[in-house]
Amino acid sequence: MAFKVSIRNKKAVQGQLTTLVKNMTPAVQAALMEEMKIEREEVIRRVPKDTTALSASSHLIEGDAKGRTRKNVAAATIIVGDDTINPKTQQPTKEYAAKVHEDLEAHHDEGQAKYLESVLKEVAPYMSKRIARRLDLKKIAGSVSKSDEE
Repeated sequence: MAFKVSIRNKKAVQGQLTTLVKNMTPAVQAALMEEMKIEREEVIRRVPKDTTALSASSHLIEGDAKGRTRKNVAAATIIVGDDTINPKTQQPTKEYAAKVHEDLEAHHDEGQAKYLESVLKEVAPYMSKRIARRLDLKKIAGSVSKSDEE
């Protein structure tokens, strides 16, 4: 059995797909940010708790670690380590966050090494489905139809 598909008005279809991507990216970004808020809370639970400084230094931002975004790309970054001062050491958390994350030999009464990596590895296989559940595809598709009418 074979099917043949032909598109008569290729420019119109290309326009619709371009509009769909433009309209979908903000919706995907919003859904991604909501899901990453959940994951940031899990990261905070896993951060070693010698003090609360490292947990307090966690942030969720749109884009990459420098806050840069790209057109038609949804991205979010959880950052741990900033200018928050550890009250015991008087060090900014950005000076030791990576070391605490990577040191598998350190003993932590509460929390663990790889506090960020472990969360993201666990959630990676499920994130696209979680984002998809948050999307209102009818609303996104409706915005494509409205742009066709304009």
